[in-house]
Amino acid sequence: MLAKALGELEEDGLVKRTEFLEVPIRVEYETTDKAKELTPILAQLAGWAMKS
Repeated sequence: MLAKALGELEEDGLVKRTEFLEVPIRVEYETTDKAKELTPILAQLAGWAMKS
């Protein structure tokens, strides 16, 4: 379930996946600039939800 969600976020350009060819394979995810643009909007939405 998590892998599917991360894959969708990657397809949408919201996270960047980096795979390291180690044993065992290591994968890191980081937010993109596109995702960081959503931070103020999500904070505002969270504030609204807390009021309800």
